[in-house]
Amino acid sequence: MKKLREFLKHTRARVYSRYEKKQLRNKPFILIANNCWGYNLYESLGREYNTPFVGLFLHPECYLRLLENFDEYMGSELSFGNTSRYSPLQTRYPIGYLRDIEIHFLHYHSPEEAFAKWQRRLARMNQARAEGVNCYLKLCDREGCTYEQLQRFHALPQKMKVSLGIHPFPAPGHICIPWMREENSDELIDGAKQFNQRYGYFDVTSWIKQGTVARTLSARLLSVLVLK
Repeated sequence: MKKLREFLKHTRARVYSRYEKKQLRNKPFILIANNCWGYNLYESLGREYNTPFVGLFLHPECYLRLLENFDEYMGSELSFGNTSRYSPLQTRYPIGYLRDIEIHFLHYHSPEEAFAKWQRRLARMNQARAEGVNCYLKLCDREGCTYEQLQRFHALPQKMKVSLGIHPFPAPGHICIPWMREENSDELIDGAKQFNQRYGYFDVTSWIKQGTVARTLSARLLSVLVLK
């Protein structure tokens, strides 16, 4: 059974990669997400990361404040520690600070590694934005995201936005997916798992190409390969 699941996972990755490369071959984009959602789209396309939001997460309040004052915060010096206002416990991973914004570098071994990759990818993002490449924003209901925070997210001036949650929200860019609820919780599964099942709830290529948040016929066909 384990071997079968591994085979299906690899098959899914190959099929998704072929579809995404065909659909997005000439389309540049910058993904900015509150957690690990989306990073493997770059891998699927064989592209280098042009976003520093990889292998990390932000709590909703920090994420929204960052987006509401994006250029100001992204131009700030990144410092590090291992304490958070959201928990009395020290973390085993580095926490970055852009002034009063916390960035949890969950998948990094040291501040030095996190800083080097952040700076390198930030430079790529700045270059892409200078060339007119659009940013695509994603928020989900993890880390206690509230209805009011979803309102703030959808009130942002950026057009390319999508939010995911287990509860409905009255915005065209919101996707309600209660079947992806984390076991014994009131929020979604983690960001990487959300993205692995992306064609089960919308077509990410249609969103990037046309700004459409919808489950296309192609997504419905590809969702046959969704594995929980």
